Amino acid sequence: MKKTVMLCLLALGSAETAAADDLLGLYREALATDAKFAAAQAQYQATEQRVGQSRAALLPAITLSGNTASINRDSNTFNRQDYTSNSFSVNLTQPLLRWENKVAHDQSQVLVEQAAAERELARQDLVLRLAQA
Repeated sequence: MKKTVMLCLLALGSAETAAADDLLGLYREALATDAKFAAAQAQYQATEQRVGQSRAALLPAITLSGNTASINRDSNTFNRQDYTSNSFSVNLTQPLLRWENKVAHDQSQVLVEQAAAERELARQDLVLRLAQA
């Protein structure tokens, strides 16, 4: 009798474990294939890129330019003159304060937090729909 009860309890315990493994497997599969969650994930990743773009507006700008000119001149008083003129320049610009860029950077960080919350909401919605199914 005790062996039968132990076997029944063991069978019930393994059945619950199998159901839990199946539910976890379904959850993992749903994370990979659910369209609503994928849209929220893509929106989060796109919003996350805005932080780097807004940060770039706060960094210095470096420009490099070059010019080459070949000059050939004939004149009656001088002989033929041929020479090449080269010029190069490097410019570094760092504005002291661009308030609109600072505000845009702060806003992008807040938008990332909002997108993370929306992604978490989509994940919780996925769990709810999976549990209901």
